[in-house]
Amino acid sequence: MITDMIPLSKNPDYLKKYDEPVKQLRKKYEHLSGLVIEITDKIHKIFPALKQFESFSSSGRIFGNIPVEHGPQIVDLLSDYVDLYGSFVKGSAECALLRDEDIRKEAMETLGNFMQMMSQFDFSEDMPNLPKRSG
Repeated sequence: MITDMIPLSKNPDYLKKYDEPVKQLRKKYEHLSGLVIEITDKIHKIFPALKQFESFSSSGRIFGNIPVEHGPQIVDLLSDYVDLYGSFVKGSAECALLRDEDIRKEAMETLGNFMQMMSQFDFSEDMPNLPKRSG
């Protein structure tokens, strides 16, 4: 499981408003069995793509192999992430930070870089019954 809300700016005010709540959400669920708190070289060997993902991760990224018996907590976690994201969307129209030209420019660059990175991955590697993606 990987759940995250990628920060689009490194501006301290932006991070306080949009990254800090995601970080708090992670703290709420850090007790889940199978959650990876620190991504080590051993994990990079298993999931090499994570090195690139990490440059885009928030301080609240949830990553791990959480056992299925924790299903109710996983549903709660995902619901909390969706609720938080929804609150960000609802408040976006009146948020002065999101009108800051430097933040908007950085956000567009970050989004473009993220999309470019994602387009290079072949997610069918772990799914042998699916055909490989082309281009």
